[in-house]
Amino acid sequence: MKVVVQGVNVTLTPSLRRYVDEKLVSSVERLLGRHPAYQAAILDLELIYGSRHHKKGKIWEAVVNLRLPQTQFWHKALAEGMHAAIDELEDVLDAPVALGARDP
Repeated sequence: MKVVVQGVNVTLTPSLRRYVDEKLVSSVERLLGRHPAYQAAILDLELIYGSRHHKKGKIWEAVVNLRLPQTQFWHKALAEGMHAAIDELEDVLDAPVALGARDP
């Protein structure tokens, strides 16, 4: 699986990258690890600080786009902190029904 992580108005520090790997990448690997499409899967993640002038509220976004040969899954989480947005995506990705994944 190819993993692409981008930051928009956010610096991707090593600790933030580790957090993404622990929470999101591992969730997808657990879900698709034995799936035949695992090698062809592309996981795009965008971490976005959504506002330059707002300082409060749901201004952090985490967007996941998982592309498999036969399907695509996209979800955006908004939260008051980056870690909370990542955790929300983890909850969505942990649900096998959301991705339509089945054991081979």
